[in-house]
Amino acid sequence: MTSLRFAFTLLLLLNGVLAFAGDTKSAEQVVRDYAATWNAGDAPAFYALQAADIHKFALDEATSQFKLTTSGLDVVKQKYAPLFAKTSRVKVEIVSVTTLGEIIVTRDHVTNDAEKYVSNEMTMYQVRDGQIVNIWYLGRAIG
Repeated sequence: MTSLRFAFTLLLLLNGVLAFAGDTKSAEQVVRDYAATWNAGDAPAFYALQAADIHKFALDEATSQFKLTTSGLDVVKQKYAPLFAKTSRVKVEIVSVTTLGEIIVTRDHVTNDAEKYVSNEMTMYQVRDGQIVNIWYLGRAIG
């Protein structure tokens, strides 16, 4: 009877681990959801995809080095709240994705019809445990 109870407990434990593993999104899906929540104007879902200690970097064209532009989710919320409040926001279409483990690189087509804005952008994301921990804005070509 003890071995039957042990086997049953092991089966329940294994089932729980597999169920938990099935709930984890791929790094690519996290990035796709990040763009989708932005496009939908869903600020709470957008913020939930970012780690509390997220870091965002932009390429400085003058020095060709990355500079830290944002550190921490509280700062992200401060910067993005006015953008979510706008009635006319850019829309992000992911054109292509390259994935290597927790690193995702996207090429995006970004538009705002009301402001006649069009750009092509490249961004690299690092995703851990279902959240974006680092974002590097690699470049932008406007027009």
